[in-house]
Amino acid sequence: TQEDYASDVIEKLESAIDRALDRWLPQLRTEGLKPVPQDESRASFFGRRAPADGLIDWRWPASEIYALIRAASRPYPGAYTYVKNRKLVIWRARRESTLSFRGVAGRILRKDPKLGFLVQTGAGLLWLQEMEFADGDLDPFLELHVGTKLGYSSEDEIFRLKRRLSELEEIVNRLEDRLGGN
Repeated sequence: TQEDYASDVIEKLESAIDRALDRWLPQLRTEGLKPVPQDESRASFFGRRAPADGLIDWRWPASEIYALIRAASRPYPGAYTYVKNRKLVIWRARRESTLSFRGVAGRILRKDPKLGFLVQTGAGLLWLQEMEFADGDLDPFLELHVGTKLGYSSEDEIFRLKRRLSELEEIVNRLEDRLGGN
């Protein structure tokens, strides 16, 4: 369904396989194997996913982020974002359609002990209901607050890195001057 998580789909597939085998195995015993070649013109392929495919882009619509969270959830590595230089894995979420909040994509707009964190996406809102920091030492509910921005802005990060690089170059130049002067 539109609300199933990866574990729900796996459970439903296992059940369907059991039912199919219950019907097919007796037929196999009586009639034998009668293979039918696959019609390659109707075949489809799907590339292998990697854990990095679970990175959330908060500019996406809530429906796409919600689908990613459900698809990457347990038993898979999980959908994730970064906050305060830490990886935050999100296991469960729910779309919000009744509140009329508006904010910056990726910003936490509301914090509720029962519902989780309400986050603005590129189009729509999501409640993040179950999550954990990848290193596991801190509880996200204690660490995250209204106003916290999830994810990185590449322009801001490049600016910070360039500024830090300039500071380090200045330190190296001063050290070289001192060493060269002795």
